[in-house]
Amino acid sequence: MSSRRWFLAGAFAFAAAIAVVVVVVIPDEAQSDCDTVRQMLDFNQAHNVAVAQVGSDKDPTETPMADYQEWASQLRTYANQVQDGSLAKHAEELAALASQTVTVVGQARDDGSRSPVSDPPPWVREYAQLNAQFKQEVSALSAACPR
Repeated sequence: MSSRRWFLAGAFAFAAAIAVVVVVVIPDEAQSDCDTVRQMLDFNQAHNVAVAQVGSDKDPTETPMADYQEWASQLRTYANQVQDGSLAKHAEELAALASQTVTVVGQARDDGSRSPVSDPPPWVREYAQLNAQFKQEVSALSAACPR
């Protein structure tokens, strides 16, 4: 076999290897990202359930701030693992909103220790806006990675 034919055979083998990577590895990465997104959403749901149980009539105590901080930190960890551009954008935004929520929860608790006033404190509107944005990001991630 001539050197030209060996070169063409090598080039063909290289192109075939690239095709395998594109067809097999890249879809697995996207699937892996959806797995991470689903874990992120499951973790968030578990946190919501825990917060609801702690704040119930059966257990009127407050969820510790450390739990909120751990929640935001874990969402950030999940977001950092997502590589797909569109998914990563929503995952990063969700994690950022969680961190902002921790700050607002802290403000609410600080306000709760003060005497009541007639006007709602500024954190009420901020919390409502964060919650609405958070729900939008959860919906976007859920739609992109359905079960």
